[in-house]
Formats: sequence, C-alpha cells, structure tokens
Amino acid sequence: MDSSESFSENSRIQPAELEGRSKNASLRRSSTSEVKQAQINHSERFESLMESGLALLNRQHWTPFKIFMLAGLILTLPGILSVISSSGTGPATGLTPASPIIAIMGETGAGKSSFIKALGGRDDSGNFPLVGHTLNSTTKKVQWYSAVAGSKGFYILDTPGFDDSYMSDFDILEGLTKELATIYSNSRPLTGIIYVHDVSKEKMGGTSHKSLRTFQKLVGERSMENVVLVTTHWRSFLKGDQVKREDELRKTFWASMIGRGSKILRHDGSTKSAVRIVKEMLDRKPVVVKIVDEMVNQKMAFYQTDAGGVVQEGLKVLEGKLDSNVAALNDEITQLKKERKDAENAVEDRVKKLEKQWKTSTQKERQEIEAQMKQIKTEGAEQAGKFNKQLTALVYEKQQQAYQINDLKKANEALRSQLDQQRRRQLLEEEERRKKEKEETDGESGFFTKLFTFIISAIIWVFLILVLIGFCVSP
Repeated sequence: MDSSESFSENSRIQPAELEGRSKNASLRRSSTSEVKQAQINHSERFESLMESGLALLNRQHWTPFKIFMLAGLILTLPGILSVISSSGTGPATGLTPASPIIAIMGETGAGKSSFIKALGGRDDSGNFPLVGHTLNSTTKKVQWYSAVAGSKGFYILDTPGFDDSYMSDFDILEGLTKELATIYSNSRPLTGIIYVHDVSKEKMGGTSHKSLRTFQKLVGERSMENVVLVTTHWRSFLKGDQVKREDELRKTFWASMIGRGSKILRHDGSTKSAVRIVKEMLDRKPVVVKIVDEMVNQKMAFYQTDAGGVVQEGLKVLEGKLDSNVAALNDEITQLKKERKDAENAVEDRVKKLEKQWKTSTQKERQEIEAQMKQIKTEGAEQAGKFNKQLTALVYEKQQQAYQINDLKKANEALRSQLDQQRRRQLLEEEERRKKEKEETDGESGFFTKLFTFIISAIIWVFLILVLIGFCVSP
C-alpha cells in the first residue's frame, strides 16, 4: 500500500472510533483476548501515524481542507501561467538571420546592461552582460546577445553610452554605424530601438543633451516610430518626483520624438517589465536608421552625416573648454608660484630680523629669539609643503587636460583624414564615371561613324556598278 493510500485510510482513525470499534468487536466476538489485541494494534498504529505527522486531519476536517487547497490552486494558476509565459528564458534557440533585432542605446549608467539581463539575454558563450554600479561604462564595444520574449526569439544589439568613460564619441559611433550598416547590407530586420534614460537624474545636463541629440541625429525622424523611450531606476519612495521628471521629458526633451511615433514606457527592473517592453517591438516593420542611409545609400562620409556633425560640434566645444581650462591652470600655477615665493621671502625677512635682534640681545632673550626662529622656519616649511602639494596637483591636472586635448586633436585628425579619403574616393568614382560615359559616347559615335561610312561606301559602289552596267549594255 502506498503512502497516499495509507494516509487516506489511517487519517480517519481517531481514539474515540477505536474505542467504539473495540466495543462492537467485543459484542460480535466472543474472544476477549482478540478484542484487546485489536485495540492494541489500532492504538499502536494510530500513535505511529501521529508521530509521522500523517494523522493530522479527521474525516470532517479533511474534505473542507481539500476543497480549500483546490480553490487556492485554481486562483493562483493564472498568475503562475502568466509569469511562465511572460518570462525571458535566456538565450534563444533556433534563431535565424531573419529573427528580429532590438538595439539598446542610452547614456552610461542608465541601465542598458541591467535591462538586457532582465530579459535573460546571453552572448554566444552563454554569459549575461556585466552590470556596473558606478559611472564607468561596463560595455566598451558593440555586443550581441540573444533572448526570448514569450515564445519568440530575438537578437539584442548592446551599445556603449555616447558619454562613455573609455571611448570617444567618434569611436562609439563608428563601431555602431559599422554594425548597423552590416545589418542593413545583409537585409536583417532591425525592428526596434530602445533609448534608456535614468529617471532618477534630477536634471538633463550637458552630457545628457548631447547624448540625446546624437541619438536623434543617428536614428532620424522617419525611424522614430520604431523607438521606445524607456525610463529606469524607479524608486517607490521618490515616485512623485520621478513622475514629474517623466512628464517634463514627455513635454520638452522628448516631445518631437513622441510627435513622430515614439513611445514612453517604464521599466521597474523585473523580467516581466522588460519582456512587456520588447514585445511592443518584435513584430514591427524593419527600419533603416538615418546614419546608415547617409553612409550606405548616399555614400556620405561619417564627417558629413548629421550624427557626425553633432560629434564634431561636441569635439570643438570640448576642445575649447579644455584650452580654457589649461589657460586657467597656467594662470593658477603662476599665481601659486608667486605666492610661494612671497611666503619664502617673508619667512627669510623675519629670520634675518630676528638674527639682528639676537646679536644685541641678552642670553635669556636669545633663547626666546631662537625659539621664534625655529617656529618660523617650521611654519615656513609646512607652508612650503602645502604650496608644493597644490602645485603638484595643478601640474597633474594640467597634464591630464593636455592628454585630453591631444586625444581630441587625434580624433579631429582622424575625422579629417576620413573626410579626405571619402573625397578622394568620390573624385575617383566621378572620374571613373566620366571615363565610362566618354567611352560609351565614343563607342556610340564610332559606331554611327562606321555605319555612315559603310552606307556612303555602299552607295558609291552601287553607283559605280550601275554606271559600269550601263556602259556595258549601251550600243
């Protein structure tokens, strides 16, 4: 007999019933020893069941308990099925080049990697994206992941933030544009673009403005219908303030995108929330972002694209700021050196003055003067140390600014070099086109010239033949 049958049978046995059964058995049976033995057997069996925790419910309690448990299961079943059906299940299987692609963009620290992890997105090695908890970027290049929403698999294109702490905007956009151009050239469907924004940020600073402008120029107005603006880092105790910020974003900074079809959705950090957002985009018509159209179809250099223009403006502004900072640092260093020199001269003058007093003073006064001189020299050394420490910090900061200026100049040189190469390529293509047109024109004119010459020659020959025939047949 299995445990469930044992439980069903023995859960009905209680001490009162055992006593009643024993009395009935004594009436039915004549042997008192058999009745006592039956009572002992039933009692031992019941005690054993009580020790094992099986005889907890009697007959009148067991049936309502079963009904209660069944009702609870029925009530919770839809929620369980909902969670199962809405959850991401990790890396997708059976993906093809025709599977949808969702691109994730936004500032560093906005929550792009966390969003992908909530979807269960994994790379080819089965790894989740790294999630950072500082302002330094954890995504240093364009990366691919795969995931499932419901029963549909899709690809995720993860991108570094446009304000990345390790890469320049030029490097980021160049790498991203190459991936997007490859997607377009291979006729793969980019069905959605998610722009992630940290709603806990109190203000839209200069970096946020630049990041948003770059995104808008990269995507273009025609592709805004495929964009979902996702707000992250929602906090329940700050929800009132965050709702106000979201409303400000909707009415000001994101108004033009919303007017062209973009949506705003909230992500609370859960898998259910992430899947709900992605499901909005999987079945949309594939889109060609503006920078791909500019560089692939219109044969423009990155320097000439709208997004490239934003990067150039940012580089110029940043270079100007860095130049101003370096100039200010130079002035500060000069001033600090002057203050240090003045302090050293002041200490030296005080010491000389005390030395003169020492020569004309008594023994007791000399001891006091020597103590003052020692204290002045100590204070002077401490002050000089502070000045040197400040100077070291300023010089280091100046060096860092110089490194950044050098990096910016390299980026500008790279952009100019790319533009020059693009121009040379365009000139060569134009020259090749003209040469081809000339050859075609020359070929056509040569054909007609030859045809004309042939016709004239034929007419002359026909004329000569007719003359010859006429001459021969004439009397």
